[in-house]
Amino acid sequence: MAISEELQACLDQKQVLLTRLLNLSRQIETQCSREKPEDPSALIRQRQVYIDRLKKCADRIGLLLAKLPHEERERTDSILSARLPKAQCSAGEASAMEREAQCRSLLRELSASDAESRRQMKKECDRLQKLVNNSRGKGKKDSLFSNFKT
Repeated sequence: MAISEELQACLDQKQVLLTRLLNLSRQIETQCSREKPEDPSALIRQRQVYIDRLKKCADRIGLLLAKLPHEERERTDSILSARLPKAQCSAGEASAMEREAQCRSLLRELSASDAESRRQMKKECDRLQKLVNNSRGKGKKDSLFSNFKT
């Protein structure tokens, strides 16, 4: 059995989208780790576009796999999940296996980058919240009504 050309194209597209997502995540991580963090909103919106495209790509792969006869679907699933030894694969199957392995690697990197960005954003959010709370506390002490209890 050969991996269909359409499935190969979807796997190629998946890798391209994951690479672009990783690049954006790294840019977000860099912006968030600066001493004076920049607003990453534009990058996050752009990232969401790639996530939506990736979901469509995953849906298409699922649809293509569902169209396969049961035995072919199981074999293809074994290939994509790297459960089948590479020696038992055709050139196209080995290519699909490698492509999917690269996608899993990109996902791991993406996850690590996202975790670091979230950590940096939380740190900045906590810092800003502390500034807001401190400014509120100072305002109460300086207020004309600070001696009155509520």
